[in-house]
Amino acid sequence: MDESLDNGLSIKKNLIWNSVGNLIYLGTQWLFTYIVAILLGFTEAGVYALAVSVCSTFHTIASYSMRNYQASDIERRYTDSEYAGSRIVTSIIALIGCGALVLIKRYKPEPASCIMVFMLFKLTEAMSDVYQGSIQLRSRMDYVGISFALRGVATPAAFIVLLTITKSLVLALMGVTLASASIVCFYDRNKAHDLAYTSSISLSNILSLLKACFPTAAYGLLFAAAGQLPRMAIESTAGTEALGFYSSIAMPVSIIQISASFLFNMGRTLSIGNIGPGPWV
Repeated sequence: MDESLDNGLSIKKNLIWNSVGNLIYLGTQWLFTYIVAILLGFTEAGVYALAVSVCSTFHTIASYSMRNYQASDIERRYTDSEYAGSRIVTSIIALIGCGALVLIKRYKPEPASCIMVFMLFKLTEAMSDVYQGSIQLRSRMDYVGISFALRGVATPAAFIVLLTITKSLVLALMGVTLASASIVCFYDRNKAHDLAYTSSISLSNILSLLKACFPTAAYGLLFAAAGQLPRMAIESTAGTEALGFYSSIAMPVSIIQISASFLFNMGRTLSIGNIGPGPWV
């Protein structure tokens, strides 16, 4: 076991850091629809919800459901650079696929622009995920939690400021994308490289990795599509304003789900941590 693993945090601390960071980030992301509805109205909220639905589906292609595989690769079958390289490949495929769907559906200029910009934002999340996988493997989820918290503060701040000043959803999403990309480049990437990052890379290994993760990636895509296709159908049949109303009404359910998951994970972590001393403490 290398030094980075020996110096990692306990399981209890890792879970707490990750849970708190995720709560901050996901909670603020889900509030974006309300912010758009308040500042620009339900039609623009529908445009934003459409972008979220389309890009969330293609984000599963970019992330390739690889995180669990990467975080459990304690034998270092693949290097950190090979995981990052595979993520670049899947991100390019996801971006091309998203662009193709926009052309096929013949969305109007504003929805099309919002979808493509939001897809770039989701790709920054995908790159953050692969760096966080390297960090998780070294048992330093405090860095992951801080990353989520930073993006949970920076992205809504950029979004609200730009949306208020410009009244443009596209420009606001550009600001969100730049804020997220900056944190990924200057925080996530640096922290991953600080923790004994392995840089050797082989094309054959990247292809082998993609093949190994394909079954879970296919499942992840189908699961995500099942949840997002109904929203896309609402937009196609009833219009973006109707989707804006639906997304705003459904938002409390998402917030309750996030909160319940957070409380469950925290309660389970703390209860296990009270069993006794050891690696949990």
